Amino acid sequence: MSRVGRAAAGLGWASVVMSWVDLPRRPLASWPGMLGMSEVSYNGIAFSNRQKMEWLLAWEETGDWRAAETQRPRGIFGEAESLRLGERMDWLAARGLTFADPANEPLAWLPWWNPLGYTWIKGLGGEHQQWMAEEAVLLVEGRESGYVNLQFGARAPALPPEGKVVIAWGDLRTTVEAQVMLAGVSLPAPTDRTKLVIRSTAGAVPLHPPLDPRRTSYLVFDPTVTAAPQFEVKWWSEEGAGWWDDHSFEVVSGRWNWEEENGERFVWTDAQLVLRSRARGPTYWNIEIESRYEPVDHGPVTVKWGGRALTLPWDEGGLRFSVPMRGGAQHQLEIGNRAGASSPQAQGESSDARNLALRLRRLELSRDATFPVLEHGDDT
Repeated sequence: MSRVGRAAAGLGWASVVMSWVDLPRRPLASWPGMLGMSEVSYNGIAFSNRQKMEWLLAWEETGDWRAAETQRPRGIFGEAESLRLGERMDWLAARGLTFADPANEPLAWLPWWNPLGYTWIKGLGGEHQQWMAEEAVLLVEGRESGYVNLQFGARAPALPPEGKVVIAWGDLRTTVEAQVMLAGVSLPAPTDRTKLVIRSTAGAVPLHPPLDPRRTSYLVFDPTVTAAPQFEVKWWSEEGAGWWDDHSFEVVSGRWNWEEENGERFVWTDAQLVLRSRARGPTYWNIEIESRYEPVDHGPVTVKWGGRALTLPWDEGGLRFSVPMRGGAQHQLEIGNRAGASSPQAQGESSDARNLALRLRRLELSRDATFPVLEHGDDT
């Protein structure tokens, strides 16, 4: 083979190999359909798709193609004037075709196969991470279970460190400290395709002027969709209160500090113990009352929660029960001693002025019931 032939063959092989060099940097799940695609080609396709999705999201939100064209000019049709876009869209809408087909959502044209579980719509581009301007928009695919893991990588240097971000998840919304996002959060994956919007409340600032004058706010890592959470789990309360911890409780009133006797822990309550809890899934309060303060050791114990009330006759061996708590909302549980409470000081026994009623061996919020479950009750 001549030198010219070898050079031509070398250039040919180089063109083949160069289109593959970027592939190892992408997640393995995205390889099918991208074999031999260069980074330039991949980014070009991704940018074009984002324009289309922005246009279609505007259509979906407003129901008007004119509003979509105003928000993202030429997002779908590059030559809107020469194509007489208005006439075409009105004709399609009148016949319920393509984007106006009532059997399809505006984004139904997206590929059914999305192994990464998300699609960037609005971002400034990047490899596995993207700077956002004032706002980032992604589509997250629906799953039966699992978590969407979100994390910021950095903030623009000129942005206030105490900044906050608004997270809109479909119709749900919350405002959180940006520091929370820098640490990372895991949200239960949506069951249907859902739009995720992240917006900086402090706006956007030039990234590194004058070398990089792009207006940015936060660097967002590409989200991951996994079976197990990668960060602290947050979930959306059904009362519209934003994010809650996955599993938490507080003692509102009526409990004294835990003590120890003969290696066993116990805690005294006042006449009424008030607890508040919330969890993403069903939980149980597991409660063991081993005894009562002798001056008020008579009458029943009352349990109130969720609009229900039970009167439990006292058992000389103590009471052990589990109270069911529905997931997805905040609940209050009240446990009272009908005979009230008294203090050792009032009884002339010691200087202890605490009002004592119930002595508990166990007081815990758990995903499993340890004792017989209180299923229902009557108002009392």
